[in-house]
Amino acid sequence: MDNAEWTPGSDIEPDTLPDWLFDEEGALIEDRSARALICLRALADAPDPAAELARLRAVEAAAQRLLDNAYEERERCVALIAALSLACGWEAGMARTAIEGWDEEWHGLTLIDLPTGQVSWHMHDSHAAFFEGLPQYSGVWDGHDTEEKYRRVDELAKRIFAAHTATAGEVEG
Repeated sequence: MDNAEWTPGSDIEPDTLPDWLFDEEGALIEDRSARALICLRALADAPDPAAELARLRAVEAAAQRLLDNAYEERERCVALIAALSLACGWEAGMARTAIEGWDEEWHGLTLIDLPTGQVSWHMHDSHAAFFEGLPQYSGVWDGHDTEEKYRRVDELAKRIFAAHTATAGEVEG
């Protein structure tokens, strides 16, 4: 992460977060309860629990800021995809869903009908301003999973790049 994007607030920098905050694939563990359990285990083994607690609070705050910043960046990109989709004449809109066990603030949903199929992303209510002006979605979720969503995204990107390359070659030739 570029430190120019880092939200200050502690002496913990994103590149100094401990390895135990990340899963085996290098992704930040998103579940705050799982991170809290890891922190409690570290606290139980600490020679100076008060100092370790202060350090762990700073680490947790830094980890949460990293995650929040990543979601905000994603939501800005999804809002742009939705706007460009509308400009292309494809349906895009907002909906609400209820998923058992999820925080209600994550029930917002952006759905987009690409030529390669429907894609959707959940959004946090705090990011609703990025989607101001996006209409309500008139369709229904088609049941796609994350793997299928990104297969559809990748397929459309390949089609657009291929069409652009072919058109650019015709103009140059």
